[in-house]
Amino acid sequence: MTLKRSSRDPFASMFWDSVEKVLFVPILTLAIFLIHTVISITSLLVEGGVDGHQIYEKVGTVNVGFFWDRIITAPITSILIFLGGVIAAIVLFSFTSSKKKCNVIFSLGLSRKNIFLAKYLGGIAPFAIAIIISALLEIFSNLIKGFTVGLPTIRLALLVVITMIAIYTLAFSIVAVALAFSGNIVEAGVFSVILGVFPNMFGLFFGIMRGIFTYGGVEVYEGKWNFFSPFLSLLFMRYGEGYGTVIGSSNFLYNLYTGAEKITVYDWSGALMALLYSAVILAIALLAFPKRRNEISGYFGRARGLNEICGAMAALYLSLIPLYRLKDSRASGIVIFFIFMITFAFGYIVFRFIFGYKRKKVMVQSAKRIVAYTIAFAVITGIFSTGLFGYSSYVPDAKNVASVSISLELINPYASVELDAVSDGDFGYTPMISRTASAYDNQTGDTFFLGTGYYSSIYPNFATYDKEEIKKIVEAHKALAKEGKLKPNDDNVCGYGFTIDYTMRDGRGVNRSYRTASLESAIKLLGLSDLSEIKSNVETYFYNGPDFADENGPSDFYNSFCLYSKDFKTRKYFTEFPNGFITAVRADLRRLTAQQIFFHKPEDELGVISFASVSTENFLEIDEVLDDSGIIYNADTHEVTGNIKDRMKNSAIDADVISTSWGKCVIVTKDMTNTVKFLTDNNLMQYFKSTATADDVKKVKFATRAESVGMKNADMLPIFASGYVTAEYVKEKKDFRETQDHLFAQHGGNSTEDKTTIQTVLDNALLYGYNGNDDRVVEVTYNDGSIATYAIKADVYNKLNIK
Repeated sequence: MTLKRSSRDPFASMFWDSVEKVLFVPILTLAIFLIHTVISITSLLVEGGVDGHQIYEKVGTVNVGFFWDRIITAPITSILIFLGGVIAAIVLFSFTSSKKKCNVIFSLGLSRKNIFLAKYLGGIAPFAIAIIISALLEIFSNLIKGFTVGLPTIRLALLVVITMIAIYTLAFSIVAVALAFSGNIVEAGVFSVILGVFPNMFGLFFGIMRGIFTYGGVEVYEGKWNFFSPFLSLLFMRYGEGYGTVIGSSNFLYNLYTGAEKITVYDWSGALMALLYSAVILAIALLAFPKRRNEISGYFGRARGLNEICGAMAALYLSLIPLYRLKDSRASGIVIFFIFMITFAFGYIVFRFIFGYKRKKVMVQSAKRIVAYTIAFAVITGIFSTGLFGYSSYVPDAKNVASVSISLELINPYASVELDAVSDGDFGYTPMISRTASAYDNQTGDTFFLGTGYYSSIYPNFATYDKEEIKKIVEAHKALAKEGKLKPNDDNVCGYGFTIDYTMRDGRGVNRSYRTASLESAIKLLGLSDLSEIKSNVETYFYNGPDFADENGPSDFYNSFCLYSKDFKTRKYFTEFPNGFITAVRADLRRLTAQQIFFHKPEDELGVISFASVSTENFLEIDEVLDDSGIIYNADTHEVTGNIKDRMKNSAIDADVISTSWGKCVIVTKDMTNTVKFLTDNNLMQYFKSTATADDVKKVKFATRAESVGMKNADMLPIFASGYVTAEYVKEKKDFRETQDHLFAQHGGNSTEDKTTIQTVLDNALLYGYNGNDDRVVEVTYNDGSIATYAIKADVYNKLNIK
């Protein structure tokens, strides 16, 4: 191996030799950009536009030009620049794998540090010059065509040029260091991948740790600075700030002139972070080389330190797998940390065993270092768990908030037809278990590749700009943040998924996510159902729109219903809506407050209206149609084949199971004056009359919400919904009597057959509403074998003297 250029200065000789070896990369780059510029000019001459966009449109007196419209927005551009840096580094530092080549270079009398620096600068400088020249040619082309090159064009050109150089430099730096210190092309490849994905993987680690251990933590990074994806920072034109709206590529420069778009700090941050990462890598590399005046013969670098760093990084990446899988689990933080460290230790030892040279010695060292890593990660976990430097306790001042978007696991049950916050169980019993899923649909792929992401709630989103409503939300959030993280089985804790997204007046965003709350905070969160946008959704409870169905005749949307008494023993089925019935019910549902829905007294409940969640189409055969009068015809022969009323008599409306938490069940209370008046005027209140007494009951079982399903308080929603099943259904499901869905049978607490106690329960039974940890769920088994579930308040239960 010889150097083609002689010089009195060996450093300069090494530099120019490096430039010559990688010159093909900048020449190819310059050629590609030059071709693009020629295509742009040709497009202007032939079509009067670039990339289908008419450039001649003016902004004031300015003729807007063009600047690499197709190149900037194409992901392949970032990939090619990245590959250019990788290839250049391999060409310049492949000598490290050969002892002979190393000795030739050492004969120049340069230290390893200066050799590395000369090659490093020689590999980067040509590409940087090529990009700058290409940008100047593009700007010059604009001037030739008579376009104004104003500040927007210059700012865009400056940003793009620096970003491209930064991506190339980071790729070059990683591969150069990996080769220089390992001296093995295979190891260098593995180390380069590990180092290259570190920003992306650390972004995932940061988000997941915050989501698991920090109270209120959001698992998706949505910051205004691109820390975690420097290699794709060139895509700022394709994706807006914080992975927002996709922006049209060809009119980006035009929008900069009009002010519709602007170059933000986020756009610059990716390039700046890439340059910072490169500077850190270079500094570490230069410091790691031995300080000698004359180098001795031998291989160029030693991979010991790099091996250790990459081993820890690889183990961390492996540990993200269980961490990600456990982020939505009910496992405690201690269990999650233990599993994380077990996985880390396994990955670290395996990596060190594969890439270590003296394996026995390496294994002993690894065991000692795992202890240090455990302590380090314990400290990191402690930082996340204790509030992440005020993150968990921060609540913005209401006066600084422009708007708020919230998502609640529990809202007004009449406000949305899509909300199924609870899963139903057999025997009409709904355990009301809080969802284990995160309150965010995590965009893990976007966070990994783009360094940021966006989220949407699994619960309905509601937004408000009203100052008074914002104050109410902020007060609820303050109470939640102040109480901090509660233990899963505290007397005062419950499950309640709640997410909040503030948009501040200065444009900043503040996002928080909660899965548990104190009962006091839960009451405040239930009160948020009075927000105007939530109440406006009551209109969709029956129909997709207020005029969707005809109340006076059969429709194909919830046109059957049943009236139930509180004991579920009296019922009346209807196969169509009486005239004015829906109008009365809807009028009441619109004005019901959260207090009236969730916190009414048991004696205020009158009965249940259950609407059939079936369509009349389910009762039509193929080629049959239904007219407005309810008559069914054959579509081909027009022959009458039946009547919808007769076919629906034995439909799903006569189901053996009812649960007031699903389908469309309205708990009629004294506050629903329009409904009560309609039922009274039409002699229908008789079907709300309860007939069951203690003599009709075999036994009653008692349990708290958590006891009834064998879970912890933090697993349970602070709400109860009643249910009922017929004796026939219980008999049919006898194989499931003590197993599977009938959770109460497995985990239920005390029971009694005392008639006085049973009558007290029936007199104080609650069908639907708030249920605290001291309140009780009761299962009533009637003499005929049917089963009903109710709730009773704590003060009632305490007076029963149940042993």
